Amino acid sequence: MPVPSTIEPGGKGSDNAVIASLQSAPPALANDRGAAHNPAMLRRLTRIQARLLLAAVALALAWSVSLGLGPSSAGPADAPHDYSDVQLYRDVAAAVAAGQDYYAAATSLHRLHGFPTVPFFTVRLPTLSWAAAAFGWTALQVVLGALLLALVLVWYGRLEREASKAELAGAVAALVLGGAMVTQPQLVPQHDQWVGLLLTLALALRTGRSWPWAVACAALALAIRELALAFVLLALAFALVERRWREAAAWIALITVFAAGMAAHAHLVDAQVRPGDLHSQGWNAMRGPAGTIRDVVEDSLLNALPLAAGAPIAILALFGWTGAPPRFAIFALLWFAGFGTAIALFARESNGYWAIELIPAWFMGLAFLPRAARDLAAALAPN
Repeated sequence: MPVPSTIEPGGKGSDNAVIASLQSAPPALANDRGAAHNPAMLRRLTRIQARLLLAAVALALAWSVSLGLGPSSAGPADAPHDYSDVQLYRDVAAAVAAGQDYYAAATSLHRLHGFPTVPFFTVRLPTLSWAAAAFGWTALQVVLGALLLALVLVWYGRLEREASKAELAGAVAALVLGGAMVTQPQLVPQHDQWVGLLLTLALALRTGRSWPWAVACAALALAIRELALAFVLLALAFALVERRWREAAAWIALITVFAAGMAAHAHLVDAQVRPGDLHSQGWNAMRGPAGTIRDVVEDSLLNALPLAAGAPIAILALFGWTGAPPRFAIFALLWFAGFGTAIALFARESNGYWAIELIPAWFMGLAFLPRAARDLAAALAPN
């Protein structure tokens, strides 16, 4: 959209004046729907930096293809379970609905079906079971669908002035496909899909005056699954670095309440533990980056493709985020890197569902892949 200017075309200093008007224009008037007031990260690179990034992306793509061509390096598998964790969560909620105490029911069912009760966080936080006992899984599936709809609407509004129509359509499609698990009634008890949707919504709301809503979304995610703490700690770090003191105080308060809640949870679980209860195998699988990428592929709709095809798409989605508006992209990439590293270091093969928390946001990067490629090409071009 043309930017109004009172300077005569071709007049002395007109180029500088137009640049200044672009930088001061309201978001709706900025060229390329927000590109001017959200300068691309990749265009700031030197040619040497751009070449190094191009080489890194090429190597990552080649490596990702090799994951599906060589022997599996997923690490030792856990013993097979005829009784799934999702069925466990359903049965715990049913027991609570019948009047049993959550902690007595959960530890009893863990014990009965060969699930560990030590350490305490092998037993899930009670939030989702309490909600299911009160309202039923069908109602919770409706809530999941509403959450996905809210996610799409909020992200559309946040990106409307900063993305092209094609990018908007791609981002919406990625969100819908990334949240496709909400259509599966049997997967409603899967804690990590709730956390993934809530944190992706918090990612959209974190900037500007909407940050209290991001804190609220993250608080709900923490109440369901302690792994959401990684996002919360990163959000606190950003608030401190950017000197947003009220927001930082809110994140600190949330972490404090969460710590108290986890202490209470630990006490209540430990009170139910009996001699002979199973202990967890631990979380030191050390599967490396291959484990993270495998889990991202297998937990998403890319699982319909061979790994040699799905893994490069996951890598391209990460690269695509470098073309997204920086106020979202920098945080998202650090979140993916941090939590992805945790998966690489600690998650056993049977913990692959941890990656579900990243799926709704991860593949949004594909919407910005063309822009990232153009920005990198511009950085590579001679001045």
